[in-house]
Amino acid sequence: MAEEDFKLEIIGDIAIEKVNLLRATLNEAQFFKNRLLLDSTNGYNKIIVDLSSCIYVDSTMIGAMVFVSKKISEKGGELRIVIPKKETFQVFTIKGLFSAFNLYETIDEALKDF
Repeated sequence: MAEEDFKLEIIGDIAIEKVNLLRATLNEAQFFKNRLLLDSTNGYNKIIVDLSSCIYVDSTMIGAMVFVSKKISEKGGELRIVIPKKETFQVFTIKGLFSAFNLYETIDEALKDF
């Protein structure tokens, strides 16, 4: 795992965290969770996680996003996820997380809906 595996972009009061990994797994979950929590600490409680590059997201990464989503919702914020690949989308459907997150196919769709 390297710093370039993740990229932060700020648009207004929204933080967009781009995950530049084919497989987002246990190896990156804690680091990623800490990044998202730091975004919130820095005042960004509207966060978009862009999983466009991922073909697989494991349960630990999903768990990190669930944890952060709960934390920022307590502050009136929201976590949104961009997942255009059907393979990645299936993981969210199978794990029953379809209703736990607002899922989008593009960053533009996620931005417009805030």
